[in-house]
Amino acid sequence: MMGAIVIHLLITVLPGYLLVILLGIRRQQLLFSVAFSSGVLIALVSLTRNYILGPSELLTGYAILTAFLGGLLWFAGRPLLHAQGSALAAAWGNAAWRNGLLATAVLFLAWYAWTGPYTEVPADLFRHLEFTRIQLGYIEQGNLGPPLRLTHLVTQHGGFWYVLIALEAWATGSEPDALLAPVMGMSGLLFLLAVYTFSHRLAESLLETPRARSLAAFLAALFTALQLGTSAFSFVRYYSLAPVILNCIVFLAAQVCLLDLLARREAYAKGRRLRGVIAGNGLLWLICFGIALVMHQQEGLFILLMGVATLAWVVVDRWLRSGASVGRNLTLLILACSALYCIGILGLELAFDRSAIPVDGSGKVVALPLAVPGFGPLHILHPGYQFAETITIWGGLVALLFISGWRHFREQPWLVAGMLLPLLTVFNPVFVDIYLRIEGEHSLWRLLFLVPLAQVAAIWVVRAFSGAGRATLPRWLSLPATALLFLLVVPGTPVAALNPHVRSTNLPVPEANSAQYWGDLVDAMNALPGSEQVLTDPVTGYVLSALTPHRTFRYKFFADALYQAFPFAFDDYTDDPLSRYRGWLLAVNLRDGATSETGRRSGHWPADIMQVSRYYPEALRQHLAAHPDRYGEIWSGGDITLYRIAR
Repeated sequence: MMGAIVIHLLITVLPGYLLVILLGIRRQQLLFSVAFSSGVLIALVSLTRNYILGPSELLTGYAILTAFLGGLLWFAGRPLLHAQGSALAAAWGNAAWRNGLLATAVLFLAWYAWTGPYTEVPADLFRHLEFTRIQLGYIEQGNLGPPLRLTHLVTQHGGFWYVLIALEAWATGSEPDALLAPVMGMSGLLFLLAVYTFSHRLAESLLETPRARSLAAFLAALFTALQLGTSAFSFVRYYSLAPVILNCIVFLAAQVCLLDLLARREAYAKGRRLRGVIAGNGLLWLICFGIALVMHQQEGLFILLMGVATLAWVVVDRWLRSGASVGRNLTLLILACSALYCIGILGLELAFDRSAIPVDGSGKVVALPLAVPGFGPLHILHPGYQFAETITIWGGLVALLFISGWRHFREQPWLVAGMLLPLLTVFNPVFVDIYLRIEGEHSLWRLLFLVPLAQVAAIWVVRAFSGAGRATLPRWLSLPATALLFLLVVPGTPVAALNPHVRSTNLPVPEANSAQYWGDLVDAMNALPGSEQVLTDPVTGYVLSALTPHRTFRYKFFADALYQAFPFAFDDYTDDPLSRYRGWLLAVNLRDGATSETGRRSGHWPADIMQVSRYYPEALRQHLAAHPDRYGEIWSGGDITLYRIAR
């Protein structure tokens, strides 16, 4: 376990940290260290795959690069090392910042020791584990997979994250699922520490004292972990074996560039030329944008949207502050929006086939009661479905508190842009039209992750109980508002239960809902040599493909659209339909699990997803019992039996 943790941190932090020192970056070093390390991973994996090299050469490349950067610092950059040592000493000398950072780390590690990895069936974890096993198969053959073309990079098909996890499994001689606890724990820790450091930077212009900034940063990390595990799926558990977990840190690094780019007064005060500030931060922003786009496109889009929205608000805010009449400002704003709308419509006409938008009828988007001639109906995200589920009552309360503190929050364009972003994206029919034609409606709701609810809530709480914030709300209102902010996101409280879609991905997974419930089957299949084809139900197959080297017949945990029934489930076995699978394994799983509360509340999967016995008709069971010579029993455990179909 310690070996996996060390390798994970060496690859995800160390190369970037050395580059950060060489480039003289003194602020937000954790964010840029992870971002640059991700860039190094992309570059080295691409070179290794394109030159048909193997995992040993890749690790050698890491060692050589790290030694070169370290040697460069030691022999040619000693002033940089001295400056870095002074900067670290100053940072750790800031007791408030240090205590907040340590409190975030200790609280997370204690919570993670209690909950463990998120292994509820059928979470996306198993899909990512399956991709990791596919990559591990390449590594065990002595390579990293086929060469990468440019299209692989711009469409996030490089699989760099999966190479990283598979490489760690190969280097430590572990099965990928054995790395769940250390890798997911370290990724979740890095993510929350990144949220802490970024939120501290964000609070600098809104809170005056170091103690207030550190408290706000700590609360922002706490609210991020709690709210994203109650309203959506926990980033620090559910998504911590997915590329999004580290790519969100790259996103935050890009936001630091944006914040520094807007801090022009500070640049002048330090005697730096504004042109240099723009060029330096602009270049860093572009680097982070490129890295995020290649690693996982979603965060690349997030970086672009937040950049556009923030700069747009800066322009609008200047109009509102220009001293002109409200009527003139509104007129200019309406004219600008109308022009942008017309440009958007023209762009749609030129860029896309104007056939009907591919809406699948899931109810995630709704058609507006109007249509543009020649374009058909316009759509927005359903406000009562995924919007309400993700923002929740807690987010509504934060929005009210944001409005109450508008006079102060207005000074931070990034926060304002983030809070208003739903109006520019999921509730903007032109944007939704473009998005649905590129990506589809299944992921539109994820843009709501950009709304900085945690940062707004944290800063509001600190201001509400400081001298600077008492004008926001009377003290007698601040106390109950703060209490609600906490109670609405603490899982298990009666107040949190007011949200009809509340999820429990911050809590330990009940055994009857987890992969461990079928652990004896997993162990039995891992004891078999090689990799074999397995017939079983889609849910069991989803787990087996992730936790064993064997392959199953399914798409994720659903039936493939090409098949009306799974290939072992028939009404009549007279013609011996299973004979075409001679030599395959057949896993009959009649051990039903518990009802999934997360599935019931979220609708992301059926609540009865682990009622797997329904996939095995009585006719199949009778057929197996009647022909023991053709279906040799390999293993049996309780209500699960593993057969070999005779060749």
